[in-house]
Amino acid sequence: MDMSPMIDMVFLLIIFFMVASEFVLIRKDPDVEVPIAPKGRPMESARGRVMLNVYSDTVMEQKGRTSPFADVDSNELFFEDITRLVREAREENERAGVEPTILMLRGDHETLVRRMKEALQAAGNAGVNDIMFSALIERQ
Repeated sequence: MDMSPMIDMVFLLIIFFMVASEFVLIRKDPDVEVPIAPKGRPMESARGRVMLNVYSDTVMEQKGRTSPFADVDSNELFFEDITRLVREAREENERAGVEPTILMLRGDHETLVRRMKEALQAAGNAGVNDIMFSALIERQ
């Protein structure tokens, strides 16, 4: 019995599923230690997400920052920068047909609530009201 056609079919199926699947890749800042949420759920898709890191005061002092906010590349952001970043992402998502745009906050477990509130206000000013908080299900 010739196995070549079956092996070819297996490889074709592997290639199909690799091309058809959507990988969720998120760059994470190692200086942000997110809290634990045992009942949290894994993120299903990264489409339409705008990620924002929110540092604790301790990390801000260590990094010599004046603002607790940073983008995915660890560039320091201020209130107006967050509004601009989120607005641009929302407009780009609307052009691409991705709805809704969601702000993904990666706040350090020691971050003050008022810092998170400031980020939410900036996103709201940009027209984004859907928020997702990053957390671990268990400590790694």
